[in-house]
Amino acid sequence: MGVVYAATDVNTRETVAVKLILPGVAPDPKSVARFRREMGVLDRLKHPNVVGYRGSGESGGVLYFAMEFVPGESADRVVKAGGPLAPGRARDWVVQLLDALD
Repeated sequence: MGVVYAATDVNTRETVAVKLILPGVAPDPKSVARFRREMGVLDRLKHPNVVGYRGSGESGGVLYFAMEFVPGESADRVVKAGGPLAPGRARDWVVQLLDALD
């Protein structure tokens, strides 16, 4: 639904992740509603295993929201580079995910 970039907050100098709604493509109302819902959900979630919401807006007709930047590889890249996760590592990831969902 979007693309994520690393950026620097001009006020705090903090590195943040900025998600844009499909730049270069005219989003349909359903996509915009989903994107806004994602912003709202992230804003309400407060947990150490969930990236923190930093703010949102629109610039040049492009919707965006900023969130805490977490350095490292994505789960997708880890699996693509190393194959399926070892059972213990997969369990650790799932436990963290379930803790956040709780």
